[in-house]
Amino acid sequence: YFPNLSVSASDISSVKHAALVLVYSSLLLRSNGCQLDDEVEHKKKLVEFFDANSGGTQESSAMSQLSCTKVTGGITNALFRVSGFQSITSLTAADFDSVLVRIFGAEGMIDRDIETSTYAALCNADIAYKYMGRFSNGRIEGWLDGYHPLQNQDLADEATSLEIAKEMARLHCLFDVPEGELRDHHCGTELDVISVGLWDQLSSWMEQAKGYSEFKTAKDTERARALQLDKIEMEVQTIIQ
Repeated sequence: YFPNLSVSASDISSVKHAALVLVYSSLLLRSNGCQLDDEVEHKKKLVEFFDANSGGTQESSAMSQLSCTKVTGGITNALFRVSGFQSITSLTAADFDSVLVRIFGAEGMIDRDIETSTYAALCNADIAYKYMGRFSNGRIEGWLDGYHPLQNQDLADEATSLEIAKEMARLHCLFDVPEGELRDHHCGTELDVISVGLWDQLSSWMEQAKGYSEFKTAKDTERARALQLDKIEMEVQTIIQ
């Protein structure tokens, strides 16, 4: 986790820089058996890598060998594909060429600490795909070649919806939330009672939504009023009870 490393969705160089930092750090950990035995030595190797790859002509720098393209399909996040890691000679351990950079949005609506910890736990259980590290306002994930985000027409397809339902059932039946803060958040702290973290999340979002009387534009305000939030809140409370 690099808490002081921030990325701007409007600055491609910062996207590539974050990807390079976390990929190299991840490869260092992999070479050390995924153990961070000496944090000082780990940081020293990172500095040495960037000292060696930032000088000279632009063509000789590691950053110049990376390409970055925006990925569609994100709802609250800005997504980018950064490619070219196998072309960097000092990253010979890289058995992948691309990563996904996820820059968080919807600040305040989602607990990104819990979300990222949950994603990492799902990766450890071989349910999600490659968590490679986090920066202050996002994280790096493995890139899945040959896949594309589902469109509305895909979700309307019964066969696709069935496969989604199967995978969700597999997740809820087989995934055991790790003990500690993550389990407390998702399952509650009472030993004999399993709570549902989703209900707290929905209630929090509803409280935030009802806290606004106006939005950025008059059209947004009109759309929000048309949602009939009071009615939705009653439906949510009925489901919870």
